Amino acid sequence: MNLIKLTVLTACFCLILGCSSDSNNEPDIQIEELTHVAHEVLQFEFIPDTGNNTRLLRYQIKFSNPNNVAVNGYYRVTLNTDGLIATTFTNVNGQCGNIAANSDCITTFEAEDSLELANVNSITLVGVEYVIVSE
Repeated sequence: MNLIKLTVLTACFCLILGCSSDSNNEPDIQIEELTHVAHEVLQFEFIPDTGNNTRLLRYQIKFSNPNNVAVNGYYRVTLNTDGLIATTFTNVNGQCGNIAANSDCITTFEAEDSLELANVNSITLVGVEYVIVSE
């Protein structure tokens, strides 16, 4: 009787361990590469003297997420201020830090400063970029 049990157990053991998994039956998981978030400058205005002893900088930028998933990220705006190039960053908790799938987000900036702070003749927009951190 023990010999029969041993034979049956050995056969079952060989069948269980001997079956190989067929990886062709497993579904292929496609990882979709994210498309860059596009941007459109809706408004950019620099007024060197508003008439109130101040200067004004304002801009409005629309970011468009063409992906089928929401994205988290931040944007960079590069400005040329009288020949000095500087880039400002936001963070993922700031405006447009999360953009829903196939959606847009508009960020707005407006700053009015006293002319006594510094003499600034021109500010021009050099570039805008949205950096995806995660989906």
